[in-house]
Amino acid sequence: MDVPVPDDLPQGQAAKATATKPGSPTLTWVTLAMMTTASVASLRSAPTMAVYGLACVFLYLVPAIVFLLPTSLVSAELASGWWSSAAHPGDICADALLICDTGNAAVGRPTATTVLRGLANVVVTVATLHGDLHSGMFGGPAPDALAALIQMLATLRDAEGGTRIDGLDCTGTWTGAPYEEEQFRADASVLDGVRLTGSGSVADRLWARPAVTVLGIDCAPVVGSADAVPATARARVSLRVPPGTDSDAALAARTAHLTAAAPWGARVSVEKERTGSPFRAATDGPAYRAMGRAMEQAYGRPMEFLGQGGSIPCNVLAGTCPDAEIILMGVEEPRCLIHAPDESVDPSEIRTMSLVEALFLLGYASAR
Repeated sequence: MDVPVPDDLPQGQAAKATATKPGSPTLTWVTLAMMTTASVASLRSAPTMAVYGLACVFLYLVPAIVFLLPTSLVSAELASGWWSSAAHPGDICADALLICDTGNAAVGRPTATTVLRGLANVVVTVATLHGDLHSGMFGGPAPDALAALIQMLATLRDAEGGTRIDGLDCTGTWTGAPYEEEQFRADASVLDGVRLTGSGSVADRLWARPAVTVLGIDCAPVVGSADAVPATARARVSLRVPPGTDSDAALAARTAHLTAAAPWGARVSVEKERTGSPFRAATDGPAYRAMGRAMEQAYGRPMEFLGQGGSIPCNVLAGTCPDAEIILMGVEEPRCLIHAPDESVDPSEIRTMSLVEALFLLGYASAR
């Protein structure tokens, strides 16, 4: 909202008054430093601090002055717009963008990732009572909030375990490289005798259809739980959506589905956590042709296409550089277990993919 400026102010003061907006939120470097310190110094170390007393002040003060404070200043400078695409249009644009943060379908199978699933996360809260009640006195007729939440979450899947959300197309098919079921079971470490969920091919379920996942549930833990009917319960629910599905529309459909599925008139609130749009790369340009030749020369077999469910901001890059071809590739094949405790990379993939990049640069430069 603009601030009204008196007509009788001098020109300089009027300009200053116009630019000043009382109550505008600011984040000073002191606040940023305190936030950084707070993220490091958690309550988990409180018993140790009680033992050592004032000596802990020194242990926190030295890192804060020597490391956290300078880091906060640098972070503030980087975040304050030292460079922006608006101020420097076209500076980061190129004919081709190689984002080396994915990987092959398997070791020795040259692959480019052409599809990234979008994301729509929510936190759903269910309330049925003003407070927890003793299950011996009230259990039975008293509505159990956790049971209501479990029943609601169960409606997000069909009898085969596939995602089913009212108002959302869950029947897409994948036209790229296949993903054999046995290979997927090995890559995902599925236990013997446990069936995969959903119907259709593995690639259909991974890259062409929505996929719901319950990421966490807030309720009483098993250890220390009381004989009580829970009054509230909540869950964090993720939904991956394929290209062609709008993330916000998917979020609205899932919200309506959960609200309608609430049993016994339970009160439901759904809080949007975050969304991200899906991405599909155009693969008919000269960069993809050059990459296909490079991969076939290095690996001895044609390049394949697959999808992933990552959070790489390709739509932002595509919006900033609309004429650039975006190629997602890398050394993170499924057995790497990226982001897992035993994360690793096959050395042969590093060697061969380095050759691919060199061959691509030579071939792409000569073709243009």
